[in-house]
Formats: sequence, C-alpha cells, structure tokens
Amino acid sequence: MKNNNSLFTWVVVIAAIAVLTVIAVFSKGKAPETITDTGSLKIGDAAPSFNLPSATGSQVSLDQYDAKPVLLYFNEGVGCQPCWKQIIDLEKNTGFTFYKIPIVAIAPNSTSDWRPIINSNPMETPILADTDNSVSKSYGALEMKSSMHGGMSPGHTFILLDSEHKVSWIGDYPGMNMLASEIISVIKDKFGDKPS
Repeated sequence: MKNNNSLFTWVVVIAAIAVLTVIAVFSKGKAPETITDTGSLKIGDAAPSFNLPSATGSQVSLDQYDAKPVLLYFNEGVGCQPCWKQIIDLEKNTGFTFYKIPIVAIAPNSTSDWRPIINSNPMETPILADTDNSVSKSYGALEMKSSMHGGMSPGHTFILLDSEHKVSWIGDYPGMNMLASEIISVIKDKFGDKPS
C-alpha cells in the first residue's frame, strides 16, 4: 500500500510540474527562432513600399516614416484578441516608447472591422487594412510558422526596419504572445541606448 501511495504522489508531482511548465511557456510567449529571412525578404533587403488605408480613415505609407526606423507587425487581426492586445502592451511599455520607434500593424481585415475594437480599446498605432494580403505576401508574412491559416493570413510576425528601411530583424511568434522586453532588447542591440 505504501508503494502505491508513493507512486501516486510521484505521478501527481510530475503532472503538476508538467502543467506549470506549460503555463510558464504560454504566459511568457514562445521565443522566436533566429530568423534570417521570411522567404521573400532577408536581413539587409530593402523593404517593399506600401500604401494602405488605416482603421482611422487615413492612408499610411512606408514613405511617411522616411529616415526613421519602423517596427512592422503582421498579425491575424480582429479575430485574434492576443494580436491586438499585443499592440496595447507595446504602447504602454515605457522602455518601448523611449526609443520612439513607430509601430505599424498590418492585418487582413477591413477598416470597418477594426473600428469597434479601436473604439473599445484606444490605440495610437496605425492599423492598416491589407484586405488582399498583398503587402503581407510581399514581406513573406503569410508563410511564417505563426500563420495558422496556411498562407491565407499572417500570424504574429514582427519585422524591424532601420532608418533606410532595410530589414534589420525578423521575429516570428507562433505562441501569439511576446514580451515587450524582448522587442526592447532587440532595438537596444540594433540601435544602442539612444532614442531614434
């Protein structure tokens, strides 16, 4: 009987450790693999230009950010709450705002689809409607591991452009959640300790 109790105790302990490990992984997000290309773009390539409507009604182009680094965030859009919560988390992070690097979110939904979310969750980040996925495709964001829809929409991919709008870093997050501190660490590594 004693052996059975010991065995049961060990099974419970191992199961608890497994559950805690899974919770820890998903609460912190899955760190991206080292990515040197998206299939369409590699580190050092010039970023394709774009001009898309934003959820607030204006047109936004890459040229508007001339001579400034830009963080592009390709995501699933309105049906993915972690995707747009990610934008809010970044905007609130003082370490991220210190660098003054604009975020531009690109998703497959229409501007009208986004309006209720923005009304309930105010965001300053331009959210661009790439309804035909042409921009996401040109950046290779449809083929990343985080895309759960077989090339039909992006998943959770960040592409950091330098001030000349060349690809400086690519981060893909299949866990649909990344810590702002991870992005800050990348920005600090690429651009030093001074704001852009």
